[in-house]
Amino acid sequence: MLQTLDIYCALALSLAGAGYRLFAPAFPDEARLGLTILIVLLLSSLTQCLFGLEGESSFTRYRLLPIAGWELLLAKGAAWLLVAVVLTLPFAPLAGFAGGLAALAIGQHASITEDRPQARWRFSTGASIGNGILQIFAMCGAVVCTYRVSVLVLLPSAVLYALSTWYCCPRLTATRDS
Repeated sequence: MLQTLDIYCALALSLAGAGYRLFAPAFPDEARLGLTILIVLLLSSLTQCLFGLEGESSFTRYRLLPIAGWELLLAKGAAWLLVAVVLTLPFAPLAGFAGGLAALAIGQHASITEDRPQARWRFSTGASIGNGILQIFAMCGAVVCTYRVSVLVLLPSAVLYALSTWYCCPRLTATRDS
């Protein structure tokens, strides 16, 4: 994941926003929300190609490992969420976490069903446009509702992510076995 330009673009935005927040006399509340959305949006296409940087032999390695499909999805999702939360720390980390859960819930299905090989040191390419639009709406909705309404919006985001993982696990197992 660290071999794509998405991470570094989001890092630059996060550092610039954190510097502005540190040295600006008044950092607008809307800017915190906007920067959180932009950072999670920059990273969201990575969720649609979680296995994109791995070669053909990766599923052979996964088949040999004593690890269940849901554990593999959780590990990849946790790594992505960690990056998203760290980069949104200067702004709204809980909203970034909720948006990240929503982005993962939508994106991980495409990462399993659509084989999208990725090139290292390039921006990642997402799946179909419909999947991307659905992911943007879910992610933005989760970020805005968590930030503006209540932290309890994390619960539906977590449930959506858990259901998505449960739904994708048999497909990942079938992909690994083929």
